[in-house]
Amino acid sequence: MKSKLYLTILFFLFVCSDKKNETEQGPIHRFVTQIPATEAYDSSALKKVTLLIPWKTKVTIREIIQNKDSISIIHFSYEGRDYYGKESDFSVNEPELYMRVNVNSRLRLRSKPNKDSDVLEKIPNGYVSPILSIDPKLVTIDGIKGYWFQIAYNGLNGWIFSGYTITSRSDVSLSWADRINLEPEELSSNLSDLQTELMDYDVKETTSVNGYELIFARRKNQTEMEECIEGDKLFIYNKKEDFIYKSESFSISIRQENYPFTNAILVREEHCGCCCPSASDSIIHLGKVPIKINSFLNDSTMSCSYVYGETSFSYEIKNKFTKNQENLKYVRTPDCYEFFNSNHDIDSEVTIIPPKISNEYFVYSKYGKTLEVEVYKNEGIPKQFKTLWEESNTDSQ
Repeated sequence: MKSKLYLTILFFLFVCSDKKNETEQGPIHRFVTQIPATEAYDSSALKKVTLLIPWKTKVTIREIIQNKDSISIIHFSYEGRDYYGKESDFSVNEPELYMRVNVNSRLRLRSKPNKDSDVLEKIPNGYVSPILSIDPKLVTIDGIKGYWFQIAYNGLNGWIFSGYTITSRSDVSLSWADRINLEPEELSSNLSDLQTELMDYDVKETTSVNGYELIFARRKNQTEMEECIEGDKLFIYNKKEDFIYKSESFSISIRQENYPFTNAILVREEHCGCCCPSASDSIIHLGKVPIKINSFLNDSTMSCSYVYGETSFSYEIKNKFTKNQENLKYVRTPDCYEFFNSNHDIDSEVTIIPPKISNEYFVYSKYGKTLEVEVYKNEGIPKQFKTLWEESNTDSQ
């Protein structure tokens, strides 16, 4: 009798303990990452779409499974009902999206996601804000396709039309033209950590420039996807100076050595060949202190994202070099505005701003044992450099 009582008590304690642990852990949640919404299905076969769940919505996970097509599926609950969806459409972390108002006066903040609702406020051009939610219904206003964004302004939550905004995953990139990096970057060294890390790489190629060993290597035992994303890394090693540096780009290669000057290398930096195939050129000057500077010698385009598409713009870039190891660079950069032609004013105070040149830079670089760089903004070709500019040779790549 006593033994049965003990077993009952132990079983009760075990069950209570499990419930306590489950309560302490809490339910597992995921967030919808697809813009403007993701498809929810009635079964793991993913055949019948039952519901569209808006971006950033939080759902509760029941289980994560593999269906017969080897697709990773989440079984989740939302508003009291069970659904299935592709795991790739959800994230552990709450997604972020930012917008910048792009009208040359003010944009109306409305009480509801339609152009007939009350106007709560008028938002000035250039205002940057996180997007709180997106109404998943695609609408067309004045020939522009877009969605209604919910944002906060002056303590009010309201809705604006996305066609009059620029969007980005980062608020920093919404004002990229003011943050373009033309100053030289001194390469930092973390000798012991990088020496250890290099042991995890297979060396593919080595070359020497001005006492530095340039080592191209690829991480060992990578999957095909990891190889695509990470690519080759460049290690710069100087035993005499007790220095080792690793490139942070996804993939990097040397385009030319001793170019544009002695002891400088022109490198190509790829930013992931799988999903974002952009690239840029930089010059690494291997003087006493290795220094890198953006060159703009090859690429002259950038792209600006908005919810329903993407628009590309061109830099205006001119490089000149002298026999005295001087580089003169003139750069004009467009701001991130969209190519929309609108003759009517539907939901902004005025039509949206057309593309325009926002900034211009003149950069003077003097190469030698050290690298001296001067950057001038919105001055055209400065007076003290006009004669040198006129007499110098244009880059001949």
